[in-house]
Amino acid sequence: PITLAAATISMAIPAWTWSTSGSLFATQEPQEKAKEINAVVDKFDAINPHVDSLRRLQTGTAMPPFALTGMDGKLIQSKDYEGRTLILIYLSAEQRNSEHAAADANRILKKYSDSALDLLLVSADKNHREYFATLLKEAHLNIPLAFDDGHKLYSELGLIAFPTTLLIRPDGVLDHVILTRRSDYSHLLDTFVAHALGKIDSDTME
Repeated sequence: PITLAAATISMAIPAWTWSTSGSLFATQEPQEKAKEINAVVDKFDAINPHVDSLRRLQTGTAMPPFALTGMDGKLIQSKDYEGRTLILIYLSAEQRNSEHAAADANRILKKYSDSALDLLLVSADKNHREYFATLLKEAHLNIPLAFDDGHKLYSELGLIAFPTTLLIRPDGVLDHVILTRRSDYSHLLDTFVAHALGKIDSDTME
């Protein structure tokens, strides 16, 4: 079952250690660690391809309300996105997959610029503020990034891996979850977003 597979992975490697490569702006992680993590991800994919989940929140249920502190110190709240489709990516600092996921999602945001679609980056790594400022600047990401103080949202969601991408419907319901950034990440997220925005129907998704 999906929940068992997710739980098995969670037990094997805690979310805070799960990163498959180094950052564009930092030294790469040890090869041995990357190989071990990739093996777990591959095993999960073999059991449940493209069916990702969280430990504490299921798709089809309401997202917990959140109030986060933006890079500029301003409050960013879930209610700010009511009535709009939201891509929320929970990142890890100095991790290449997180950086690429943010860039992929930003391209999708631009693709559907005529739609009620928003993108929010979130991280608990508040002590890496300078790194994130560099990332946003160098990658030309003109999108908000907020910090999850005290790992509150992290805990409420029951995150398993970094990055974790959530697609949230205009009514605040969690529509899709994508764990890590596999080779088909951009295509998969684009398909989910297109469906959420009514650009394609369910048959086309399949």
